Amino acid sequence: MKVKQEVQELLDKKAKEAINRLPESFDSHDFIQMLIKVDEKGYVKTLHGFVTSSNGIFRSFHSQIGIYLSSERDNLNIESKGKVSSENIKDYFSDNEKWIKK
Repeated sequence: MKVKQEVQELLDKKAKEAINRLPESFDSHDFIQMLIKVDEKGYVKTLHGFVTSSNGIFRSFHSQIGIYLSSERDNLNIESKGKVSSENIKDYFSDNEKWIKK
């Protein structure tokens, strides 16, 4: 699956900064929270592009973030450690990817 251009542009600019601020081990939900801290305006602007998504605004956008992390893991110097369940931005638990910095 291809990442939407707006998501690609945001993450190409801000993903490394967000990862650098995270601990050695983190999950995709942690990354999303840090991305919001690093560039709240960019996050909200990009999120708005998913407002008409039939799969849910956050779910669709965050899925794109997960795809980006997975496809760019070598460039981001991160490695997948499998699935974990953690609290997401909407305050409920869902499965997502666990990452470690290389």
